[in-house]
Amino acid sequence: MKQLLAIFFASIVLAAAQDARHIWPPHPPWPPRPPMPPRPWIVVPPQPQEPGKPMELREMEVRARIVGLHVETIATMTFFNPNHRVLEGDLQFPLPDGAVVTGYALDINGQMVDGVVVKKEKARVAFETEVRRGIDPGIVEHVAGNVYRTRIYPLPANGSRKIRLRYVAELPANQNGDAACFLPMPIGETVARLAIRVEVSQGLVKPEIGGFGNLRFQSFDNLWVAATELRDAKPGDDIWVALPKLPPQVVALERASDGEVYFAINDLYAATARTTEPPRKLGIAWDASGSRYGEHRQKEIATLKKLGAEFVVLVFRDQPEEIRPLADPDSLKDIAYDGGTDLAAAAEVIRKSNVKNWLLFTDGLDTLSDKLPDFGDKNVTAVVNQTVAHRELLRQVCAHLVDLQRLDADAAATAIVRPSVRLTRIHGTGISDVQGIGATADGRVSIHGKLTADNAELTLEYSDGHRSPPVKLHKKNATDGTLLASVWAAKRVNQLAVRADANEDELLALGRRFGIVSPATSLIVLENLDQYLRHDIEPPASLPDLRRQWNERKATMAKEEKQKQAGKLDRIVALWKERVAWWEHGYNVPPDFKYKAGPGAHDPHPLVEGAGGMTGGAARRMFAFGGNAAPVEQR
Repeated sequence: MKQLLAIFFASIVLAAAQDARHIWPPHPPWPPRPPMPPRPWIVVPPQPQEPGKPMELREMEVRARIVGLHVETIATMTFFNPNHRVLEGDLQFPLPDGAVVTGYALDINGQMVDGVVVKKEKARVAFETEVRRGIDPGIVEHVAGNVYRTRIYPLPANGSRKIRLRYVAELPANQNGDAACFLPMPIGETVARLAIRVEVSQGLVKPEIGGFGNLRFQSFDNLWVAATELRDAKPGDDIWVALPKLPPQVVALERASDGEVYFAINDLYAATARTTEPPRKLGIAWDASGSRYGEHRQKEIATLKKLGAEFVVLVFRDQPEEIRPLADPDSLKDIAYDGGTDLAAAAEVIRKSNVKNWLLFTDGLDTLSDKLPDFGDKNVTAVVNQTVAHRELLRQVCAHLVDLQRLDADAAATAIVRPSVRLTRIHGTGISDVQGIGATADGRVSIHGKLTADNAELTLEYSDGHRSPPVKLHKKNATDGTLLASVWAAKRVNQLAVRADANEDELLALGRRFGIVSPATSLIVLENLDQYLRHDIEPPASLPDLRRQWNERKATMAKEEKQKQAGKLDRIVALWKERVAWWEHGYNVPPDFKYKAGPGAHDPHPLVEGAGGMTGGAARRMFAFGGNAAPVEQR
């Protein structure tokens, strides 16, 4: 069994802790608590030698930049191997819901080399090929849901390796519309050098920061900046950054390097009073696969008890069981949790059942089927209470999604009985490629798109008829930057990733343009020019000399190939002309000519009578026997 070495470090995730130990006076409800992905882990294959010391995180540098309600995080980490043997391993890390990896770099001969986005299969072939050659590249892949993986090898004996990871995410907000993000620290671990820098664009509210490090924001060049660098730091707490008392609408505009202007609008939905009759009978589809084992079941069962409905239950793993009555939700604690998940098979049972309303308790990670679940006309609400989950898939295949990591049991029961309204339409012109229509209005609703006109005025309409106040956008107010473009691309990638095979071309195009890792793309780092040439992968723009050499070699190779093809064609033409000349050549044969095979030749037809002078085809057929035949005179 593989050994798990816990490595705690900041900036792999931007999310809040699951517990409530962080209280921010004088605002007791603060900060809002989005789900906390589990700490990253390094999986190290078993070694025949005796167990050694765990790998150490020697240096960590975190840079977080917040624009509007979006954040870009760049984390640089140096790992040290204190053992006398080389170690290898996979670094697996979950990201917050909706976040995507947009950059990766690995130290090659003391220099950080950026990864290049290529098709996932091509990256894997290149990676495995180079590993077999004894030269290890670096790679970042999408695993499933919100989980990613990067290879860390080799970790040299008594040596170190450095990686850099960049990702973008949207700040989570509470029901009041206030936003915050968390930078998890390696609590209890000693880090020789820990550097942290947080930048927040000015214009909304003054941000607040707390937790580890005693950081404070200072105004600097239209930014709020908090920074520190510590030696032999041993964090006892995480770091939080909060944007309290935000206005109901938050607008951000950025002009990308290609001149396109991207916008983001965050609207605080004003809830209207709604009365909904709770269903008298509910179907419970209960995922009992191995990944669903854990303490989270207690909150799920508590939510069921709040509903007060008649239940039937469908327990499913790799295969669905029969639907049966569920008198006591507590009995769900005693079932066996093991095996894989076949959501498509469970959906088929739900679709054929006579129960209209269903609650689907699952993490959305289908390990056994490549088909999307189809629930037909059934009203299915997904209930999620795990950090590692495929929330986007559940949003697309279910009517509603209730996230128990953001709600307590009472609020979750209310959300089940009275599902959230949705953003249904945007009124206005001068925009394109809008992402976010159809989103549920749980607190803030965000939309992202491109501003094509110099000015635009938009109004957001919800499924209950509510309309937002007008939002005005002006191109002249856009600042230079790439964060909003990356967030827009991330939204689009997450939407397409659920049907990755069908959307492979667009995923690949978005990945190459914005540097995004997705189910169709990976980021790969190679070591030298020969590797890039061997796998036909263009070096990153951050290595201009290597890219220039690659372009020159590719041009030379293309020229040589063209010359080779031209030479081959010339040879074929020459041979053809020779054959045509031979074919068109005429031969004069005496009328009394008789064919006689040459010395030593086997001639099945020793005599061929001449029939007068022959030219053209007849003579050619005669001489086609071979070079040993020769005409002789009859004496």
